[in-house]
Amino acid sequence: MAFCAQQFMEVTAGDYLLLVGSGQRQFSLSRVIVGLFRGARVSVAAPDDFQAETVRRIGEARGGTPDLHIPDMNDSD
Repeated sequence: MAFCAQQFMEVTAGDYLLLVGSGQRQFSLSRVIVGLFRGARVSVAAPDDFQAETVRRIGEARGGTPDLHIPDMNDSD
């Protein structure tokens, strides 16, 4: 589903992809993987430490990526 959605939106290298959500399932991690695979700059608003750490591991598995940004949702600024 993530691949089809990003294909339909024509997400390509250099595009910005912002992933946010609410509820029990904030966003699908496959959207992070597909976005990075397509060369997009991905920002993920991960509301808990588990999801933030999982997204960090995805970035590390790619050999590290400057196109992945995870803001600290607990920061008051």
